[in-house]
Amino acid sequence: LWPERSSESARHSLSDAVYRLRKALGRDCIVSNGDSIHINTEIIRTDLASFDHALRDRDLALAVSLRPRPFMDGFHLPESQAFEDWRAAEARRLDELVEEALEELARVAYGAEDWKSAINYWARLSDMDPYNTRYCMGWVDTLEASGDPGNAIRLGEDHIELLRDDLGAEPPSDLPFRLDALRLGAGGKKDGDVSIGGARGADGGLPFGVRPSAAGAFRHQAFGGRQEELDRLRGFLEGTMEGRGGVALITGEAGTGKTALATEFSRRMEVFYPNLVVATGHGNAHTGSGDPYLLFREVLCLLTGDVEEGYAAGSISLDRAKRLWALFPVSVGALLARGPDLIDTFLDRRRLRGHQLDFFGGATPESNGLRADLAEITTASKRAAQPALLMQFGATLRAISKTHPLLLILDDLQWADSSSVNLLSHLARHLEGTRILILCLFRPSEAAVGLEGARHPLDPVVNELKRTFGDIELHLGETTDRGFVDSIVDLQPNTLQREFRDRLFDLTRGHALLTVELIQAMQDRGALLKDKEGRWVERGDLSWDVLPARVEAVISERLRRLPDRLRRALRVASASGEFFSGEAVEAVIAEGGEDPFPSAVEELERVHHLIHGRGIRRSTRGSQSVYRFRHILFQRYAYKAMGEEERIRTHRFLGLALEEFHRGKDREEHSLEIARHFQEAGLPEKALEYWELAGIRAQALGAYPESAQHLAAALESLLLLPPGRERDLRELDLQIELGFSLMYSAGAGQEETCLRALELSRRVGSSDQLFAVLAQEYWTFCHYGGDHRKGRRVAEAVLSLARTLDDVGLLSHALEVAGCAAHMVGDFPSALVRYHEMAVVYDPEVHGHDRYSISHDPRCSAIANIGSTLWALGFPDQALILGREAVTKARQLENPSTLLMVTMFLGFLHAWRMEFEEARTVLADLRERSWEVGAELYYDPFILTFSGWCQARQGEIVAGIQDLEKGLMGHREIGWSPWLPYRTALLADALRLAGQPEEGLKILESAQEGVESREDLYHESDVLRIKGELLLALSSPDPIGAEAAFREALTVARRQGARSYELRAACSLAEFLIRQDRKAEAETDLWGVHVWFTEGFDTPDLKRAGVLLKELDPVKGARPLLRPDDWA
Repeated sequence: LWPERSSESARHSLSDAVYRLRKALGRDCIVSNGDSIHINTEIIRTDLASFDHALRDRDLALAVSLRPRPFMDGFHLPESQAFEDWRAAEARRLDELVEEALEELARVAYGAEDWKSAINYWARLSDMDPYNTRYCMGWVDTLEASGDPGNAIRLGEDHIELLRDDLGAEPPSDLPFRLDALRLGAGGKKDGDVSIGGARGADGGLPFGVRPSAAGAFRHQAFGGRQEELDRLRGFLEGTMEGRGGVALITGEAGTGKTALATEFSRRMEVFYPNLVVATGHGNAHTGSGDPYLLFREVLCLLTGDVEEGYAAGSISLDRAKRLWALFPVSVGALLARGPDLIDTFLDRRRLRGHQLDFFGGATPESNGLRADLAEITTASKRAAQPALLMQFGATLRAISKTHPLLLILDDLQWADSSSVNLLSHLARHLEGTRILILCLFRPSEAAVGLEGARHPLDPVVNELKRTFGDIELHLGETTDRGFVDSIVDLQPNTLQREFRDRLFDLTRGHALLTVELIQAMQDRGALLKDKEGRWVERGDLSWDVLPARVEAVISERLRRLPDRLRRALRVASASGEFFSGEAVEAVIAEGGEDPFPSAVEELERVHHLIHGRGIRRSTRGSQSVYRFRHILFQRYAYKAMGEEERIRTHRFLGLALEEFHRGKDREEHSLEIARHFQEAGLPEKALEYWELAGIRAQALGAYPESAQHLAAALESLLLLPPGRERDLRELDLQIELGFSLMYSAGAGQEETCLRALELSRRVGSSDQLFAVLAQEYWTFCHYGGDHRKGRRVAEAVLSLARTLDDVGLLSHALEVAGCAAHMVGDFPSALVRYHEMAVVYDPEVHGHDRYSISHDPRCSAIANIGSTLWALGFPDQALILGREAVTKARQLENPSTLLMVTMFLGFLHAWRMEFEEARTVLADLRERSWEVGAELYYDPFILTFSGWCQARQGEIVAGIQDLEKGLMGHREIGWSPWLPYRTALLADALRLAGQPEEGLKILESAQEGVESREDLYHESDVLRIKGELLLALSSPDPIGAEAAFREALTVARRQGARSYELRAACSLAEFLIRQDRKAEAETDLWGVHVWFTEGFDTPDLKRAGVLLKELDPVKGARPLLRPDDWA
């Protein structure tokens, strides 16, 4: 308030002002409390205080009626910029609070169809911020809904003109599309008046000429109770609508009402939020754990226009179908801009083109532009990089949510594959600041254990979600709340008394499915009857003792009452799992000469409510109706009711029927389902074909664990066929593909797979197959397995073979293999030659990514590796330049895998240059990026190892040691052996700094065992140098052993041509010799290597050497040095 005065003078002025105010207003009107002074609002009323109280009490109507006029309007202190900044910020804050309250009131009024109030609120919002298109869209939508499309159009046109005239800007695409729809005359109609075959496009009208059948029409399911859970879920969504995206979990065992709760919640929120978009993905108990990204593919299909099938089957309401359809231009625009690799992997390009024509209604500029954009997207490679898919999926959703908040429901998540779980984890880490709420439904008991007793991939992710988002779980189970049972009973008119309700609660303990089924059973038995007013009443002789007390028994009794033909239809359907094709089941029943299925399925859905329509599935042979059991417990009971002979026959005919329905490209999408039927039917040759298709498809999606699972199943089927050359050739192809899937997923069995493939390739394989096996053998058996002596021989064989194949793509990969192999044995000059040739021969625009190196760009890899090699050879500045260049090029490529790899090398370079702070910064960025794309399993051990060593060298010794130990443990868990002596040496060095040299020496010597046979010699010199330092730091130092270690380190470095390591070893030896008063020897060794360097004189190693030389010989220590500018 008094910026020109001293603090003491300003405080005096404040005291004087407060005195005068108290004198004018009364002493009790100004209250001081410690450092704060404020008006006593109990005595003096202010509009601002009343506004704040109304907001706290959630009385929004009162709050906006008390809206303060512009804050401190007309009062200025031009001499105090700090005060003016505060006043402006406070004014903005108050305006934002008013706008938030008005927008919520507008949405509530819209949901209640109070059009007059809603229009008033939107008008006030637009008056406050006339350039806000969201407010204009809300006003337009409300005018249309109120039956005034003419004014809605005029309002929208005026807003567009205002943006163009005042700001020179175009509005978001939603508004022009909305106005076009209104001009076509479809706006303003209620649901029942919409012509399904009428207007197209963004008006929300549906373009396809189909209405749901009577059986398939969407029906709102009655829902009772769960108000507390609904309120909690609404709280989560309210935060999401304010830009605080998040995750919520609904858990409970089978039959507890998880799906019903999520369905009711989403329905209510669609009424409350007119622009909310809801999309649901379902796990599948029979194919889900091996069907890559199943839930998220369903979600993305809905968001990009796949609504016709669900709407026709009655699984999607008209309102939801219209919202999803109107979203098409937004979602496909986001897809093309943010997620092009999702086309032909998650989505079918042909269907997108079909939706494009349906939406735009033929050849329009928008339609032609979209067609061109789709045509420019190249077909996905044979094997996709999972990190790119994860990033693009998340980026696409975030782009959509900027204009339309998203509620994504993942049902039966316990059946999800590991790739879907990785994607969920990735999305969850990037929800802050978005309007996306992910609702996860799963059964805890079935999410506790994965395949073959392993930990379920969902388990650690759920723990991570709870740590990140806090208390987000709603568990549904037995309850002490009798009101829940009452709410279910009261879904239908009745006169049932308290005694009946108490007995029902005691029997069911609030289990949702059991409660519903028991009421249904009592109605079917006649224990409950309708009176003349249509109300359910209790029959006088109702016996509670004969009622089943377990849900399985209730289901058994209900299904036993069905006619034989319906039970047969259910058994056939159950063989397909929870979801099934009506036409496929019809074909199986026809094989047995039984009644046609259509009438049976309609009766099962309409009369008995055991199944319900899920959608229509397009295929090359037409369309199929997809149904779902009302509950999986019905499916399980029906399947168990089949005898072995009937089960085998049913699976056989279902497999043949589905094979006939899905020919051409459709086969891949349904290969997993067909493979399972043929396997259960005991047809190994058929099963083999489809297991292999499923494995290759999973590779294309970057889902390598699932791919390995399917390819292993294909091999099991193959081994049931007669032996011979044809089987060996088929096995070789499968072993090669399995080897790649295991390598990219760090799966068990890599060594056995590689050895078997090598044996087969030498016996029956071709040259390119032999190349694939040899390359695979190098990476899995030699490089990751740690046998670098053998690795050098295998690498040379790979390179020699590649030079005979006249394939530059294979040659670039072979050069990478040869360069890496040379690196690992410490042959730095040879490594430099190989990487240089790799950078020269590979042209990304000509060669693309060859099939044996899909995860990163070879040229960027070559540049990064040249940089690390140059550092070892004594060129630290050139190394850093190339390391940064590789990162720059990787960013330009927008290839996440490449960027991760070269960023890691840059972090290593800084660490090797002893630039610890820079190294930690780069590695921290790398860790964040690797977690973003689900690649932390590979990168975290490296990051923790090197950042831990840097921490220790900076004095954070305890934390550094902890990270180093975690890093070593991480590598042990994934079976990664390279650099083991060096990584252990870094931990030993940190232990030396912590005063524990004995422990450091012990673990280092243990890690060095077998080094000679493995030839893990990349960092051999530095390992020996660290050993020397440890020997000197012992409580009983070993100077003889230390000198021997230093001199051996020098010898190794000179043999390798590794000048940087030679310099470091010479410095350690010189310091030792100086303490021994052997300065002449120290000077000879140190001067010999120091004089060689032409760059890097600002690095700690060369500075250290210069200080030592000055101490040994002031003349040599002051020699003129070449600077980087000289050699540049």
